[in-house]
Amino acid sequence: MYDITVDEPKQKVIRVMVIDPALEFRIMIRAILSRFSSLEVVAALPDGASLEEAVSEFRPDVLLMSGELPEEDGLSVLKQLMTHAPLPTIMLYNAAKHDRAGTV
Repeated sequence: MYDITVDEPKQKVIRVMVIDPALEFRIMIRAILSRFSSLEVVAALPDGASLEEAVSEFRPDVLLMSGELPEEDGLSVLKQLMTHAPLPTIMLYNAAKHDRAGTV
């Protein structure tokens, strides 16, 4: 009798870093993304103050980031980060706080 095992192809896990000032949002996003075996939240930060260090430490594949951070707006933080560590980014804005002309 031969033992034939088939190795399933390993799926690359996409490492996600979440940056949002709202603790509830960070918890919710982590819970939602944990349902997908191909996604892993490697860090969740409340602001962009330590973003460069966190990106170096956790090496995410993608950022999921609020456009509204406590110290600076998300675009300014992202622009600074991109000069050192360019990463694909999904930026979220609260549409209720912006008029349609000002949303991204």
